[in-house]
Amino acid sequence: MTIYTVLQRIQQFLQAIGFPDRRNTRQTAVCIYALLDTRPRPSLVMGKQCLNDGARIHDILEFARQDLGIQVAENTRETYRKHSLKPLLDHFLVTRHSTAVNDPNTYYVLNRSFEEALRQALGGPDEEARNAIASRWAKAFGKEPSVPAPGAISAVTVKVNDQMVTLSPGRHNQLIHDIIQEFAPGFIDQPRVLCVSDAAHKLRYVDEQAEELGLVIGEHGKLPDVLLYSTSRNIVYVVEAVTSAGPIDEARIADIEQTLLAGRKAGFGLEYFTAFPDRATFRRFVEDIAWGMQVWLAAEPFGLILFRRYH
Repeated sequence: MTIYTVLQRIQQFLQAIGFPDRRNTRQTAVCIYALLDTRPRPSLVMGKQCLNDGARIHDILEFARQDLGIQVAENTRETYRKHSLKPLLDHFLVTRHSTAVNDPNTYYVLNRSFEEALRQALGGPDEEARNAIASRWAKAFGKEPSVPAPGAISAVTVKVNDQMVTLSPGRHNQLIHDIIQEFAPGFIDQPRVLCVSDAAHKLRYVDEQAEELGLVIGEHGKLPDVLLYSTSRNIVYVVEAVTSAGPIDEARIADIEQTLLAGRKAGFGLEYFTAFPDRATFRRFVEDIAWGMQVWLAAEPFGLILFRRYH
């Protein structure tokens, strides 16, 4: 099996157990692949014989370079931590071990039940068999599969401007529904929806005005969940829906500005929002939210939380 095939199968397994699409990247697959490795190697954390026993971020980067032939700069450590290892931690697919804050020997280990199921899936004869293994594991550990059984959960339908748009089932898309139906009319003067992304790898709606503003509606994985526009105020609102991972942090802002705004025409303002279903979800991610962000909770739709920095 080639390296590319292994990484692809890891991503397919993550998708099948409901891991967030936005964080289901080759980088995340590389982290998992490294933590699966049982070959003895030197220079690990004291007492560890292989990466499967426990690997630091540095060890994972070395694995990517030396074993997979992937060019990875050392200054990408924080990207690996925030955008791959932290989401894996949040979903209890890995555990983190450290003795102090900022411990240089902090290391990560795969959840052993997840590891066992994943190893079985990687050796599965076909995609159907691998998905069946993922589904059994997801059900046993209370995870929501990314593709529910037919009729188990209803699709999410939302009115976008003057038409009805159907999104795939799930809590994330229900939050997108709430952003469009409740947040937009409640906080934006004369709101118009410019773009809606579906959690299941789909760009569901793009309004022609997005192109008129010079917004680059390209690769789905780099787009925010909802783009709104106030015609009266001439402001574009970037809104990220967060149910399991991915609030708008500094790295996400940079990503958006390098892609979505690459062709931006002068004249309109820009505001960033992160939407959560409730306070409990918000508390899980509060440390990652960038300064300048505004936060909206669907469970308490009457107010905003402002992350405002004063100079």
